[in-house]
Amino acid sequence: MKKILFILLAFLSFSCEKDETPAKIEFYEILNYNEIKNDSTGIIDFSKVSITKNPVIENSDIVSYKWADHTINFTEQGRDKLKAFYKSQSTSNILLLKVNGESIYTTMYESAISSSAIVGHIHYYENEDKSFSLSFNEDFRSPLIKDKRDNEKLKKALEESGRLK
Repeated sequence: MKKILFILLAFLSFSCEKDETPAKIEFYEILNYNEIKNDSTGIIDFSKVSITKNPVIENSDIVSYKWADHTINFTEQGRDKLKAFYKSQSTSNILLLKVNGESIYTTMYESAISSSAIVGHIHYYENEDKSFSLSFNEDFRSPLIKDKRDNEKLKKALEESGRLK
């Protein structure tokens, strides 16, 4: 009887364990953007992407994400990393957002939103309050290019980590 009770207790304790792996959101530099982009749309095939070994922006650099207007607040260190990245002359200025290792979308730096910004891309720029906004320039001529900022996996990862605003 004791053996059965012990086995039952062990089984129950193992079945109650949750997966405590925290959601991971990171931005990587794309190294081969010019070679793999579609020249007419700029859309890329994620299976052909070559990225940096280490992320430009790590999970710990992200403080919060305001979903309504897609504004990201970074730690001071995260802001410094992003500024250094987009000021560097040796980079493509194209980042790949990954959630738990899965590619979600690409984003590129714009000093300000303008009519000359490439349509169909998600652009990031710094706000006066030191947050960064992600904007999507729609192209009425290419309705097939979808805004990928409203990704459910990203939203779930932000919710689970307590960073969704």
